[in-house]
Amino acid sequence: MPVHLSYATVAPDFGARVGYYPLRILGVELGGGVMPTRTVGGNAAGLMIDEAPRRSTPSAPGAFLQAPYRVAPFVRAGFGLIGTSSTALGRDIDPAFHFGGGVKFYVNRWFGLRLDVIDNVATRVGISEGRAHNVEVLLGLIFRLGGKGKQRDCVDTDGDSM
Repeated sequence: MPVHLSYATVAPDFGARVGYYPLRILGVELGGGVMPTRTVGGNAAGLMIDEAPRRSTPSAPGAFLQAPYRVAPFVRAGFGLIGTSSTALGRDIDPAFHFGGGVKFYVNRWFGLRLDVIDNVATRVGISEGRAHNVEVLLGLIFRLGGKGKQRDCVDTDGDSM
């Protein structure tokens, strides 16, 4: 029978994401993160979110739809992996579906801020059947790595040329 221990605190999420946007409003992203935390008993534990395809696990990158403005609301959905690793809990990685949304705020052409709210839904096995929902609230920085060719800037909605 699997061991069930609760996590002691809300965990910080450290991660990175890479996106490719062939259109200003549509793109795909690959990302992942780790969340160091502890169980209620004081044992070190780590949570992992992986939105990239891996080996034979049925996962795929996330699709991304956004407004083409300086303040850009967006929605996203995709498949990936979610798991935990600790001496007390062992290692458990399961396929997961993630969906959510948020907003991007571009300070200028190369830099911005991003807020995401994402629900990671995985199958719950052993303790109680059904679905497990793991909600993430992420605040991050955007660094745009521009390519050569046609410029695809955001629409300047406030007329300040930024």
